[in-house]
Amino acid sequence: KKMKINWFGSFSQGQGYSGSSEQMAVALEKQGIDIRAIAFSKINLDNLTPEGRKLRLKPFNKADVAICYGFPASFSSMEGWKYKIGFTMFETDKLPTGRSWAGLTGNAVDSCNKLDLLIVPSEHNRQLFSDNGVTVPIEVVNLGCDTNYFSFIQRPVKKTFTFLQSGNLSIRKNPGAVMSAFLSLFK
Repeated sequence: KKMKINWFGSFSQGQGYSGSSEQMAVALEKQGIDIRAIAFSKINLDNLTPEGRKLRLKPFNKADVAICYGFPASFSSMEGWKYKIGFTMFETDKLPTGRSWAGLTGNAVDSCNKLDLLIVPSEHNRQLFSDNGVTVPIEVVNLGCDTNYFSFIQRPVKKTFTFLQSGNLSIRKNPGAVMSAFLSLFK
């Protein structure tokens, strides 16, 4: 019997959580898992890859296992599932509470502790969630990289150091603080 998972998340190729959510759900489907996607909001099917569109159009069929990929406030959408798995991340050393997580309400630790398993993309995040009071099992699953899109480029050695910051220009990503820290450390 084919394993079935209900995948909660936003879908839209190439945009943060949305793009990686679609790519992970499609990758699981390609591995032989029957993924039934449940979107957080209305999806413009034109913004999906052909595989994502096909996956999104599959009829809903409830599974025992649900994975929610997004902010912890969205984990409550899995209420009523036998096994609840959350997949999230955060970039600092302290988790926010209240409305400080992308404008969503709810305490991140409380939301995570209602799960059966929390998945994070790095050891830093495993330690972060654990240090901030998450008591459910936490597993690290590294996010991948599409090497067809982001290929390795051999660059010549230069005296000039090139610095890259990746992320949208938002208060949460705080590019000003990143630049200040960089300039402070590497005068």
